Amino acid sequence: MNHFDDATNRQFRRVKMEKPKMQATVSEHERGFIFNMVHEDGRRESALLPKVDQESALSKSVANLIARSGDFAGTVEVADSQYLPGARAEHLRASVANVFAKAFQSAQKDAQGEMQKIATARAVAMEVPPASATTASQRARQLVLWDRATLPEKGAMLADPNLPFEGLASLIESGAYKEVPAELQKVATDRWIVEAHIRRAGLAPDFAKVPDMHDPIATGPDMDAARAYAQRSANELNARSQTVAIMADTLRAMVKIVALATDLSGEKAFRLLETGSAA
Repeated sequence: MNHFDDATNRQFRRVKMEKPKMQATVSEHERGFIFNMVHEDGRRESALLPKVDQESALSKSVANLIARSGDFAGTVEVADSQYLPGARAEHLRASVANVFAKAFQSAQKDAQGEMQKIATARAVAMEVPPASATTASQRARQLVLWDRATLPEKGAMLADPNLPFEGLASLIESGAYKEVPAELQKVATDRWIVEAHIRRAGLAPDFAKVPDMHDPIATGPDMDAARAYAQRSANELNARSQTVAIMADTLRAMVKIVALATDLSGEKAFRLLETGSAA
């Protein structure tokens, strides 16, 4: 009985004396790779390294960031087993500066470049052609109706498929659409991007109505088909914007992970990643 108690006590002491570990892992999930960092004191951070289309301007830098994240996670595990916390932090700072920072900087640069291209494309997509003598009065009338409308009426106006091109143009040109909540602003801008693209690219003649049993003498442009085609461009622009936004979140999270691993403040961790030096 005493022997059992002694063995149990020795096992308990071994468990109790085990050194808490810093752990870093990179694992694949449906949306991408998850980088988890757990400090021995219980603090933890994680980052989503997203899966992006091969055609994306960020695909190469994201792939490189994922690879270097795996390398850094391995370095953390080895450093934790070989160094005391102070020396470990110094070792990991050097690892970040020599290897990981380059991947961060590449992703940062590509995301900034893509963001600028998206901003330029969106600015072009949101351009409003100058009004003519005829269309100026149409735009003015639409603004009068808009100013008199309640918020629900403005929402219905933006969703109305019969809202004329010039009516929508007046709201975009004047900035009046910005008076409504963000979700309604998005309805206005998304719709304008589609309608303006059709007009600017001259798409309507490319989509002729096809006679069928319901309309055997159908003629003229099929505007629904033209809008569906133009919508692809709008969807692509929105998808690119979303990818850049996700990348911004990823880079912010990576700064927190590096700060945790290297015992640096967030600001110093960012400088280490961006310049290779925390000084």
